[in-house]
Amino acid sequence: MNIKPRGKQEEVMALPAKGHIVVLGTAGSGKTTVALLRAHHLANIPKGGKVLLVTFNRALVKYMRGLSDYQTQKLVVENYHTFARGYLNSRGQMPHRNGIAGPDEKASYIEQVVNYFKKKYPAETTFKRSIEFFIEEITFIERFGFSSFTEY
Repeated sequence: MNIKPRGKQEEVMALPAKGHIVVLGTAGSGKTTVALLRAHHLANIPKGGKVLLVTFNRALVKYMRGLSDYQTQKLVVENYHTFARGYLNSRGQMPHRNGIAGPDEKASYIEQVVNYFKKKYPAETTFKRSIEFFIEEITFIERFGFSSFTEY
């Protein structure tokens, strides 16, 4: 790896190889660099095990892999979603198609729910609307990430 630790980063490299470390700092302060340097250091300890470095987004995974030259089999860099899916899959608990309903399956579920409430509340005119209306409305809610009626 062609990046060298500087200043406080060197102190982090000298910390014991067990437990958790929290690195705090502002944007651009070197948190990603410290995480990558530390992971690379731990992956190269003689008789040490594999090291998993988990980050939030795929772009950062690609960036980190590029910086580390990805030369060691002992350092695994993944995003949270890939890690979680892999973990569930290794335990035989990953749902079919990653647990995400396709368009037809989604429409079928929505239709079942609408029909249920249509029978439960026959006077409610909202449930007389087409299934496509509900699909579009749910898609809108998903797209904007609304998590409450107030946000909606």
